[in-house]
Amino acid sequence: MNLDLASSVDYVPGDPEPLLSAVALEHLRRMARDAGAPQRLLDLDDIDLLKELGLLTSNGLVREVLLLAGSEEGLNQYFPEYRWSYEYHWGAGRKPDRLEGNDPIPIALARMVERIKTGASTLVMPPSSQAFEHRPYPETALMAALLNAFCHADYTQGVPVQVRQEAANVEFINPGSMPAEISRAHILRRRDAMRIPLLIQALTRLGLVNQVETG
Repeated sequence: MNLDLASSVDYVPGDPEPLLSAVALEHLRRMARDAGAPQRLLDLDDIDLLKELGLLTSNGLVREVLLLAGSEEGLNQYFPEYRWSYEYHWGAGRKPDRLEGNDPIPIALARMVERIKTGASTLVMPPSSQAFEHRPYPETALMAALLNAFCHADYTQGVPVQVRQEAANVEFINPGSMPAEISRAHILRRRDAMRIPLLIQALTRLGLVNQVETG
C-alpha cells in the first residue's frame, strides 16, 4: 500500500465478517469476472480477496470497503448518509418512477443498469422482418458511468448518487465538488486526483476501472 495513502486511511477494528455482505461480494466477483480479472483473484475467498486488494490489513477493514461489500449493519453504522436513487421521468402530468436504496455499489449497479436498459428499450418493427427490442446504451458504458459516479461521490453531504432518465437521455449526478487538488485551470491536465483512492486502486486491479482516466 502507498505510504501516503496508508497514513490517511480510516480502519474499522474488530471482526470484519458481520460488516460484510456475501451477496455484494458475489456481485463484485461476477462483475470482475466479466471484466476479465485475473482468475487468481477470483479464486480467493472473501477475506483473502480483501487482503489481496489492500482493503483488509492488520489495522482492520478499510472503511470504504463497506461501499463495495458492506452489510446493512455496516453501511448504516459507518456510512449512514450513503444513498442512491433512480428516476424515470415520463413527462408533464405523470409522476416519475422511482427506485432508491443504500445497497452496496455492486448490487446498486445491477439494479440501476436493469432499470436504465428497460427504460431505454424500444420495440423495432421492420417492415419485412421479425420485431426486436433495441437498447441504445451498451451495458459496459452504463457500468463505467455508474462506477465513475459512485467512486467520485462525496458521501458526507447526505445527497444520493442519482440517475435521472427520460426517453432520450440518461443523466448521472453525484454529490460533491471537485477534489481539492483539482482546479478549473488544470482540470484537463490532472488525472491523478481520486476522492477514494484505495477503492479506485482495488477496482483497477479487478479490471473494473481504468486508473488513468480517474474523472
